Amino acid sequence: MRGLLTGEMEGAEVVASPAILKRLETLTAVETIEPPKSLRAQLRPYQERGYAWLVKNLKLGLGSLIADDMGLGKTLQVIAALTYLKESGELAKEKALVVLPTTLITNWTRELAKFSPELTVGVYHGADRTLPAANVLPDVTLTSYGLLRRDAEVLGVDDLRETDFGPFEGKNHEELKSDPLYQRWLAGEMAVGEPAEDCARRGSRALGQLADDAAGRGYARIGVVSHGGLLMGMLTLHGRPSRERFYDWYPQNCGGYRAELCRDPLRLDILGTAGRVRA
Repeated sequence: MRGLLTGEMEGAEVVASPAILKRLETLTAVETIEPPKSLRAQLRPYQERGYAWLVKNLKLGLGSLIADDMGLGKTLQVIAALTYLKESGELAKEKALVVLPTTLITNWTRELAKFSPELTVGVYHGADRTLPAANVLPDVTLTSYGLLRRDAEVLGVDDLRETDFGPFEGKNHEELKSDPLYQRWLAGEMAVGEPAEDCARRGSRALGQLADDAAGRGYARIGVVSHGGLLMGMLTLHGRPSRERFYDWYPQNCGGYRAELCRDPLRLDILGTAGRVRA
């Protein structure tokens, strides 16, 4: 991507087709998007540009990185984008999680109340922290990096772990490509590590656990983040309409599926794709 943007990479010229360049121009162009009406602040021109860029990337499903210097209003730009999501009805569908250094939680609480009082705000922090049911979640929840990392184990599902690859564990393709055993495994001539059937079965247990937990918490939507092999195994067993082969469910990096999770019998009714995925 850097080579496409700059036209060179490590001293070599990068040449792209007109179609790719046009697509890149579309992605990098910043639209003019009016600041939210309920925002109680006057954005400066560079802040308006940053806010518009954030909103555009949100619509495209892309991430953003604002690297302005300290004191130039990065927090306000993000609050403006959150307020846009509130006014457009997006926060009624999916809520926002803001992850911060602990020392900034109080400041963010104050800034949100000052610049966007229409937003409802909750804080997931402290010894007695709890997450409310989905139907009463605030528009924005604030938490810290440390708590997110610490509670990941509590909030995680062990059965969603990566497949155990036995003697290949911890090695990449480059390290293994000349290994005869690895070549036989790629060709489907031998089994290594955790059998695919066992992996798919624990994925089924995870789906059942998630379905029960979501129902108990009143969640209408959940996100499941795991590894490709496990996801393909689960979908081979429970994805509907079914597909003939395991690899027919292959998701690219950062890609996946949107589905309705049904409990009895356990199945995933596919509604479409999410992120980068090969349909």
